[in-house]
Amino acid sequence: MPNLRTYVLAAGLTIALASAASAAEPPLPEFYGFYVVAEGRLYSLDPVDPALASQAQVLPVSRTERDFEVGGGVSLPVPLLPASLNFLVYVKGKALEAAGQLSLLQLPFIRTMTINANDRNWRRAYQLNSWVSTTEFGYTNVGATKIDLRFKPVKGQDEMVLAVPSTPLIPGLYRLGKEFIFAVSPIESAAAVRCIDATNGTAMGAWSIVPCSQAPVAPIAVAPAVREFDPGYSIAGRNVIFTYDPSAYGFTGTVSSVAVAGSFNSWSAESPKWRAAKESTSGRWILTAYRGDVTCGSQFKFVVNGRNWQSPSDKWPKDHLADDGHGGFNLIVHCK
Repeated sequence: MPNLRTYVLAAGLTIALASAASAAEPPLPEFYGFYVVAEGRLYSLDPVDPALASQAQVLPVSRTERDFEVGGGVSLPVPLLPASLNFLVYVKGKALEAAGQLSLLQLPFIRTMTINANDRNWRRAYQLNSWVSTTEFGYTNVGATKIDLRFKPVKGQDEMVLAVPSTPLIPGLYRLGKEFIFAVSPIESAAAVRCIDATNGTAMGAWSIVPCSQAPVAPIAVAPAVREFDPGYSIAGRNVIFTYDPSAYGFTGTVSSVAVAGSFNSWSAESPKWRAAKESTSGRWILTAYRGDVTCGSQFKFVVNGRNWQSPSDKWPKDHLADDGHGGFNLIVHCK
């Protein structure tokens, strides 16, 4: 859930009160909090009611860039709820303001996602085949559809407000706030209906959304075993993703660890923060760093097994290389 205890209305927010006929009076909760009202039952969302887990179905859901890289989503138990549901907000003194902050999204099922499609050095393509619910910068709510909420007072309860979806919910996956994900059945057919391919030309560019029914399966480019040039990193939103591929450096020995050392961390290969993790499917080593920690123009090297400092080929593009002062080269981070 978002920070549901911060009750400041966004500028210009219009609160529409639903008519009494739009939602029956709900069962009343004992404690302050946020609730789902479905078929005459009340389910707590803060904390999540264990009863919701008993009616959950495991579905593939991608929520982070790391999930995108793995593909197929993470198996997530998702509560199955009826389409005729509402949300109850019970907050001391400011229930209407708290309800006004709620957001309800219908989530997409994304078959393929391609970012930086117009730049061959930065292009990244993912075969997701999963539902997608992400709030990461650069990917926030890609392909999602906002469902407006109307607000209805609860009779005789000044600290309660009922949030009613403005349109009937159809089968699919939904997210309330930033965390609570639920499904409306039948979910199997919904995946085909909500299936899309998502592409952007540049990291901060607009997304192009194409329904799967209107396009053949999008091909996913697979990097060859040995690449002529490997920049060693890519930039996605607020992250810098360092990628070490042994074949790009002609390294044929056993790799037990990989660290990223550079001008941004005093050339230290010791900190756990800068150690990469091995990707089991490709054999590459991946480290995702916060972009604020890696300044534009920074230089870096990959350090294998704690002692082997990997030097790029001198035949790689000169604007990506810097003399390391020891007869080799460092890679340079370019921010585009």
